[in-house]
Amino acid sequence: MFDQRSNGFEYIDQGQAPDELIRKSHWFMQWMNIFFGGRAIVKKFVEAEYRRLPKRQPLTILDIGSGSCDIPLSLLNWAARKGLDLQFTCVERSSEALAMARQQISAADIKGIELIETDIWDYQPAAQFDCAVGSLFFHHFTDEQILELINRLRPFVRRSILINDLHRSALPYLGCAIFRPILPWQAWHDAMLSIKRGFKPDEFQRLLEKIDNAHIKTNRRWFARVSAEIRFD
Repeated sequence: MFDQRSNGFEYIDQGQAPDELIRKSHWFMQWMNIFFGGRAIVKKFVEAEYRRLPKRQPLTILDIGSGSCDIPLSLLNWAARKGLDLQFTCVERSSEALAMARQQISAADIKGIELIETDIWDYQPAAQFDCAVGSLFFHHFTDEQILELINRLRPFVRRSILINDLHRSALPYLGCAIFRPILPWQAWHDAMLSIKRGFKPDEFQRLLEKIDNAHIKTNRRWFARVSAEIRFD
């Protein structure tokens, strides 16, 4: 079951997914990011990227497939306490997910975040970013599409891309099964399928090494995560 990535389709990717499914799915992802390491992976990466800046200038971050923007919001709260200057541009195609993000941004009175409603395949920024982050996003694509997307991002990302995604194995799959009682069946189906569409570190390393003139580092992360850092600098 876990030897190869699944090519199944998630309900949330099927065009006009119901608003309730989008809300429940992103609510579930927020909790998974809190308790199973998603936020911590991005925080460690962003802090290291900020320290690499030659001067204390803002670190500009493109967050792709941002969903409800829970990770950018948590990092901006953390950065404010640490005295770090972060600027997030969040690209998300779902208007319902962005409505959730706007509510949370307003409630938290957060600055330093721009929301853009568009598909990342259509996005054309006016300026480059220092780095880009994709959390629970890249598993939605085939291997060929992943390479194509990274090459598309490269002209407007100066330094690095972080992929923060799911580890494809039995343990997270069985762990996810226990959430069936609290999720609509479409959201539960998507969560289970997402793990089967996830990555194993060694195979992900081999795939990303097909990118020209880039340094690749993949890692297995707790509890059910894989990260890949792609450096262009």
